[in-house]
Amino acid sequence: MKPVLIIPIELYPKLNIANYRFVIRVEDADQIHNALEIAKEQSQCISILCELNNIDVVALLDMNINPSVNMYINCMFNGDMLSVIKALEQSGKQNHSSFITYLFSVDTPDLVILLKILSSCGYKSGLQFDNDKNIDKDDFIELATYSYLSPVPHAHIEPFGFIQQEIGDKSRYVDINKFYFNSPDIFVHIEPDGEIYLRSEFEQKKHIGRTIEELSRIDFDNISLEYKKLRFYNHFDAEDRCSKCPNFKICSGVYHNRFEDCQEVMSTIYEMLY
Repeated sequence: MKPVLIIPIELYPKLNIANYRFVIRVEDADQIHNALEIAKEQSQCISILCELNNIDVVALLDMNINPSVNMYINCMFNGDMLSVIKALEQSGKQNHSSFITYLFSVDTPDLVILLKILSSCGYKSGLQFDNDKNIDKDDFIELATYSYLSPVPHAHIEPFGFIQQEIGDKSRYVDINKFYFNSPDIFVHIEPDGEIYLRSEFEQKKHIGRTIEELSRIDFDNISLEYKKLRFYNHFDAEDRCSKCPNFKICSGVYHNRFEDCQEVMSTIYEMLY
């Protein structure tokens, strides 16, 4: 199994990636245009990941970005809701892209209101989780309720849209890390210095090489198995509280440190899906 490469845009011209699917990563708004061109020209490019946490969503809405592949933008919101509404009104006069998902830190001001407004206007949006920041459980449930049950037309709020998509296969456990490009059984991250790493919540970074050529000598099937042991099977070996949770299928233990009563939270969300 060949991994999907997460590549900084500045390294793209220097790497021999002809036999790999890849995601272009940008960290500067000025790089977005080049990323869009690469995605348009290269069929192996499956997504664009924009790490723009210092750029306000209003500025991004004003850019009228129109990608040809899914584009995930980690961005910020400075709290000026009126500016967001004006930007949405202006953007609505154009054809905004359904390929873009705007992701915000869980400590973003007025987060629930912001995501509901974006969703109601047809803009996909969602949560980005930082290791040291947690979202209020009631806010989490409220966003899930809106995403799943709102009677008015709206775009999905993530990761709830991803969970619903994945749960369609009744035999599959949902690995939310996959949505955030942090499943080491699928994604390999290349740093700007060319060093190659795996990422997951278990090992934030695990160095595996220095060149693309080294990847051909790595047993990714074994990496996938080891990750599944950490992600799924070890809970049952240890007989921890996740192994006894009826909602493990949609959480896989990801949220057990996010909420003190995570079983109650995930039960509420599980009931919305069935």
